[in-house]
Amino acid sequence: MKTILLTLLSIIGITLTAQNLQVGLVAHYPLDNNGNDLSTTSNHLIIDSNATFSPFFGNNMALEFNGTDRADQTTIFNNSNFTSTAVALWFRADSLVPIGFLTPDQIFIQGAYAGFGLGIKNGTGNLLAFFSYSSANGVVSDSNYFDGNWHHIVAQNNGVTTKLYIDGQLMKTHTETLSTGNSPLLKKIYLGASNLNTRSFIGGLNDVRVYNRILTQAEISILSTFPISTSITNTKNKEVEISIYPNPTKENISIVSNKSLLGSTFVIRNMLGQNVAEGFLQTEKQDISISGEKGIYFVEIITADNEKIVSKVIKN
Repeated sequence: MKTILLTLLSIIGITLTAQNLQVGLVAHYPLDNNGNDLSTTSNHLIIDSNATFSPFFGNNMALEFNGTDRADQTTIFNNSNFTSTAVALWFRADSLVPIGFLTPDQIFIQGAYAGFGLGIKNGTGNLLAFFSYSSANGVVSDSNYFDGNWHHIVAQNNGVTTKLYIDGQLMKTHTETLSTGNSPLLKKIYLGASNLNTRSFIGGLNDVRVYNRILTQAEISILSTFPISTSITNTKNKEVEISIYPNPTKENISIVSNKSLLGSTFVIRNMLGQNVAEGFLQTEKQDISISGEKGIYFVEIITADNEKIVSKVIKN
């Protein structure tokens, strides 16, 4: 199993084997043109016909919701034996949903009768996460993420404490007792709206994951860097270590490897998935200029041995 060394934000030298992210994974929806669950439970989604798919990043797709549609599991979601839960996903919030003079919560994901949910707090654009069956008991972010940009959220509860991570960073800690729900015959996961088809969401979702364990900071950093493709495999059993610095940067970055990069290619994309730079890597250290506005960029490197490394870089 290859090991990837990534430089992420201020984190340098995170080492993570890709296999770790499969441990405890009880629901995984990449949402690449379908509702298939790639976890071992194979609890697939039924997607309303009004929902559409759009390009997200590279060859990845995102599921788009217009406020009148949703997706729900085909069979029961059993979390009765969970002692901890983590939920991770990418989201883009486009519009608040008015109902008369009220603006209700918007649901990214709901574990109906399973006790958990993530979404947007009513009327604010702030993020909401709960694990104790009621959103009133949950944690709410201090900032508004109703900005039309893609963000990554992880919310997890170890039984007594909920932690909220946004774009890889811990934002809030909240005391909350984990619920494993009730009505076991009705437990299902819903995306884009509640089980009652209310609290509808307008925007996009991608790479939705549910774990029956707590994620480490290293794993959260990897997930918030790029929706990991399930089609990339490594059969070379080699180790490549990549460092990218400075990060953040004003414009130029250096890509440094412990092995020769001869024959490797790179692509730098913005948050819209648009290429801003691409080319070949020749040496163990190469300087590259990132053109474009301030923001988050993704550096994707594919080595001559077909190993793929993706890192997030901030340009300020």
